[in-house]
Amino acid sequence: MSLRLLRVSAPVCRRGGCVLGFVSICFIAGSLRLVGVAQSAHSAEWYFRPAVSGPYGSGDGTSYDNAWHVNASAKTQGAIDWSFVRPGDTLFVCGTHDGGYRDNSLRPILSGEPGQEIIIDGACPILPGAQCGDLGAESPDCDPGVMFAAGYRLLGRNQWQQVEGSAGADGGAVYYRRNSGCTRAQVFEGTELRLNRVQDSPSDPGLPAISWSSWPAGSFWQPANACSLPSDDPMYRILFYKPSVGTAAGDRAVYTAHGSPILFLRSLNYYRVRNLSLRNAATSNGMIQVSDSDHVSIESNELRWAGNIAIAIQSGSDNGQIVGNTIHDSANGIYFLSSRDSDNSNNWIISRNEIFDIDQEFYYGDRDSHGLGIQGGSGHQINRNHIHHGGGSGITFYTFPAQTQSQNIVEYNFVHDIYDIGGGGRNERGIEHGSSNKDLPSATLGNIVRYNIVADTGGIGLRVKSRRSTTASVTWSLLNNVVYNAGVSFAWSEYSSAQEAIPPGFLLQNNIFMNPVSGRHLQQDGHMGFDLQGIEMSHNVYFPDGEPGSESFGWQNLRFDSLAQWQAVSGQGQASMVSDPQLEDPVGGDFLWSGNPGVIHGYGNFMPVVSSPAVDAGATELQGLDIRGQPSIEIIDIGAYEVVIEPD
Repeated sequence: MSLRLLRVSAPVCRRGGCVLGFVSICFIAGSLRLVGVAQSAHSAEWYFRPAVSGPYGSGDGTSYDNAWHVNASAKTQGAIDWSFVRPGDTLFVCGTHDGGYRDNSLRPILSGEPGQEIIIDGACPILPGAQCGDLGAESPDCDPGVMFAAGYRLLGRNQWQQVEGSAGADGGAVYYRRNSGCTRAQVFEGTELRLNRVQDSPSDPGLPAISWSSWPAGSFWQPANACSLPSDDPMYRILFYKPSVGTAAGDRAVYTAHGSPILFLRSLNYYRVRNLSLRNAATSNGMIQVSDSDHVSIESNELRWAGNIAIAIQSGSDNGQIVGNTIHDSANGIYFLSSRDSDNSNNWIISRNEIFDIDQEFYYGDRDSHGLGIQGGSGHQINRNHIHHGGGSGITFYTFPAQTQSQNIVEYNFVHDIYDIGGGGRNERGIEHGSSNKDLPSATLGNIVRYNIVADTGGIGLRVKSRRSTTASVTWSLLNNVVYNAGVSFAWSEYSSAQEAIPPGFLLQNNIFMNPVSGRHLQQDGHMGFDLQGIEMSHNVYFPDGEPGSESFGWQNLRFDSLAQWQAVSGQGQASMVSDPQLEDPVGGDFLWSGNPGVIHGYGNFMPVVSSPAVDAGATELQGLDIRGQPSIEIIDIGAYEVVIEPD
């Protein structure tokens, strides 16, 4: 029997189009038999549109006019047939999805491949070839993708009943109805207005804290025990609501929060998620959850109203990037979740994101609140992020016992206005490292915090809780930062107890510390009297010096009112000084950096003037680029900016 294999090129077709492939044909004893199809690179486009406007043509997802959508059959299996979305494909999410779980949930099932990512894109073209750009250009040819994670969509009509005696001076009244679930996280009127939450009465959790007639317009309340009551109790799952205007009648929609991620990537690699607007998810797993997934890029998205975490990275997800996103009005911005090395996520780029309004008012009641939180993990590059107006911290690193966190670089970030205005008892810190890591002396090495601006924090501006390394490497280096108007400029703590002392270790060099609100520049927390040989503090500028009784500089169990006193006892502070660094305009000037945009108007100019004592006063061995991308020239300046002196 003779056998010959011949490979010829031929089109291979499936839903979404035809691509060039190779057909293997086997000639056996004069007969011809098809034995396999090997597909080459392709790039099919798929479309997903809201349920409320459907159906759309054939509904097979192959075009905008035939988009996938939630219908009677899709409610049980999901609207998107993910088995067709292959490496190299793009799924366009189009329009505003607010129709419940299946309409606002993305659950891919296949991985992309190197060079053939699967793209999920909210810049949806109505017409083929339309250029819709970031977040969907405002063009009649584009239909930007918005995923509003509604747990329940409650229409007015005859469902709401008015609370007797609730009419206020503004003419509005409070209404109530039985809800299908518990919704204390957040409630919305339409997809653009998050309602104010009325608190429980301190004396009776079955009543609101304020009288019915005093409710502000645009508010809601659900009793603390509403979902634990017997189902025949009149208050079981009762939701109270005062409209922003008018009454609760008609077709005005009130939305509760969805308790699952909007986008969930589990054990899926090579994805790019871009140009989406994601809103209203109450899950602790993240509005976007990436779990055990490598090479994931999350870029140019808007995430708003995350009841717990906007972007959650966990379970050993490596080599990804989070770039150019806008995250706001949420309990947490970006959070890397891990408590052990096997779950650490490593080697991420977190860059050029704006993260703001992170629950300053304590709306969500979460004391563990950060613009960016990272538990364990190594090799992260965190740069050019604008993190502001948060209630907990700007950037927080944390390690659990025996957990590794090394070679992370935090640079060129602007963190400011970190204040807990809601009385949540949070730390109000700028950039910090916390730890309960006492088991592995070499687990925390080579981390660098440099060329950052931290301004206006209620608590500590910069903080480390790192142990001394047993190798020549430094655990945490804090270099060329500016800390302005923090509660305390810098604080450190060793991991220790009354029974066990673990000496701290860090390098603090070339920083400007100015105007601490408490009067304290240097604060040592925790137990005192231990070995501090792993600490080096030099070439820093402090202003002003402490006043009598200010205890501005701490060392061991001692507090000193002046830098000179502290230097004499500690032996630290080489080439450090007390002097006005003469910053250009830290209160109302324009902020200059290499981030995007390059100028942020009115947030402060922290560059020293040419005559500043910080110019050419830094440690000469530390060379690099400043926060604007300007290289150091000869002797490095102290602070985040390298001052350029123009020749006469």
